[in-house]
Amino acid sequence: MPELLLGVCLLGLLVAQKKHLGLANPFTIYFSAWSLIIGLFCLLQSTFEEPSSEFILIILLAKLIVFLLLVIVKPVKFQAANYGQSTVVRIRPKLLAWAQLLTLVLIPFALQRVGELSGGADILTREGYTALRASMTWDGQSLGLFQYISILSFVVSALSLYLWYYGALSIVRAAFSVGVALFYVYIGTGRTTILLLAVSVVIPLVIVGAIRVRGLVVAFASLMLLFSFVALMTGKGVYVDVTLMENIESYTQNLRSYTVAPLLALNEFMKTEPPIEFGVSTFRVIFAMLSFLGFSDIAPVALINDYVYVPDATNVYTVYKDYFLDFSYFGIIIPPLFLIGHWWLYRRALHKGGRWLFVYASTTFPLIMQFFQDQYFSLASLWIQIILWYIIFIKPRASNVVEQCRVR
Repeated sequence: MPELLLGVCLLGLLVAQKKHLGLANPFTIYFSAWSLIIGLFCLLQSTFEEPSSEFILIILLAKLIVFLLLVIVKPVKFQAANYGQSTVVRIRPKLLAWAQLLTLVLIPFALQRVGELSGGADILTREGYTALRASMTWDGQSLGLFQYISILSFVVSALSLYLWYYGALSIVRAAFSVGVALFYVYIGTGRTTILLLAVSVVIPLVIVGAIRVRGLVVAFASLMLLFSFVALMTGKGVYVDVTLMENIESYTQNLRSYTVAPLLALNEFMKTEPPIEFGVSTFRVIFAMLSFLGFSDIAPVALINDYVYVPDATNVYTVYKDYFLDFSYFGIIIPPLFLIGHWWLYRRALHKGGRWLFVYASTTFPLIMQFFQDQYFSLASLWIQIILWYIIFIKPRASNVVEQCRVR
């Protein structure tokens, strides 16, 4: 049965290429991610709990819905090489320069906040970095203002690299922007934010033809190195005091827990037949806001789930969990329908450019993370921030000529 799931995903990936939709189209991203996860499960299924046939059929239905959408959509006529002459993003260079400066000058204050969270420990050591993560993960602490500044730094990096590609910004300033963003990723301690930064800067360049297959391979390798570095610093799968083979084994085990295991965790969760919550999990942001303002006695659902063993320990349950909890089996077909929105954004990124290019790039993050957990409604405030920043930095209309905004 899992092999049937894999076959549908691989077929979807093949059809997405035959329709020439481009490397960054949402169907290629969706089927690539799920092909990898389900393929790994097929290889390792003897070491995992066996999912029920009913569960496989439900997930298969979700994949078939996306495949049907892929078959329905019309191929887009687009040549990446001509993108720069047809829909150029007109970025406000002075505002971008001020934002670059702001993200830089706030670094000492961010370090002061980090010192408070880590109890004064040096965050360049594994002990200090682990203490910082523990305070934010288990003690309910946060970076406060600097959480918002980190998102600003991601936006600045994406725009800076775009300007550099078109010769409107020096490589020094573009690299500087990425370096500052990586600093905020580091103090955030999360590995998923690395992916958000990566898609923010890489996907726009893929769409305009600056990055092709070889560049994507390099970007993926760099992403894995960053993941490994954070794993080393947080003591999650990589350690300095053990042998190479022991590190490979522990890191592989950690990857299993957060790639394949979530799908099996969902199977176990659905067996419990929890009562329907009618939107409490999906619309958590709204309930959190109402609770904060004193208009509701319903406490927002905790973002960190309980661990389940399949037999690997994991506390993430794929994108489907919250929708199943709120809408029962009907909720399973909701995430596949998000591909309609992704496709709508992608077409506008191709044909209108401007803000659409970068907004679409950001939304590939929750699309990739569907195998992990819901990043759509649960991160609503994040998407609002990102959209607002792009509205501020990018003029509403694209130009037919590359705007001369050299700000070296």
